[in-house]
Amino acid sequence: MRVVGVWTAGLPETLTAEKLEAVTGAPLPPEAVAGIAANLDSLRMTGRSPRLAEIAATVTFLASDHAAAITGTWINATSGMYPS
Repeated sequence: MRVVGVWTAGLPETLTAEKLEAVTGAPLPPEAVAGIAANLDSLRMTGRSPRLAEIAATVTFLASDHAAAITGTWINATSGMYPS
């Protein structure tokens, strides 16, 4: 059995007004959601957030036989937001 975690620290495709409203308890205008996404981008070394397709490709690789030697670790897929 192998165990590998993947850090993403937020994906633009999952950052929606509905999800933010569920957390804040108040509706947010589209400009506020865009501002939050831009702020997340600015916190990353690459200047942009990872995309869902990039994370899916990373997880697909990790689940494959090509990554058989990788276990007991976390993969930093944050575009450089946190040190790994």
